[in-house]
Amino acid sequence: MIKQAYQVAAFCAAIAAFAPAAYGQDQLPAQESHRDWSVFVDGKGSGKYCYAATPPRQTDAFRSGKPVDKITRGDTFLLIATYPGDKVKNEVSIRLGFPADAGQAITLSVGQQNFELFTSGEVAWLATPEKDKDVIAAMKKGSKAIVTATSKRGTKVVDEYSLIGFSASITAVAAACK
Repeated sequence: MIKQAYQVAAFCAAIAAFAPAAYGQDQLPAQESHRDWSVFVDGKGSGKYCYAATPPRQTDAFRSGKPVDKITRGDTFLLIATYPGDKVKNEVSIRLGFPADAGQAITLSVGQQNFELFTSGEVAWLATPEKDKDVIAAMKKGSKAIVTATSKRGTKVVDEYSLIGFSASITAVAAACK
């Protein structure tokens, strides 16, 4: 799990250098794109890893229950990663763009299903590969995913991610990282 955390962090840093047009930069350096999702492949042999990623399409923030117009945060992505050399397939993680409040739950909601995540720094994961499978199944059926997290500063952030193109993207990840 730690190795994957570093790989996800390195991947996020690479994406941040090439943030999408939504962040006022050039396009993502994607191997391919499927609607709102992009597919990335890096490394070789047993070090190869593949991702499907998307930035939030909407963000709402609140302090003391009141809407906040602007927040400062780093790049934010919902990621699905595969590391064949480590026998990891479709690991769900979220780059929050801020350090989360360790005392507050982070929730990923798809339709009526809610999943709790844990954090390490600015990245959140599900607890087990079985939970990853449950989230993937829900995401295949859904149209959006909602991530709710609270920063160390006490700002509650709600990110909405589109799931349009998700199924095609994880199929492409599976093909690229057999």
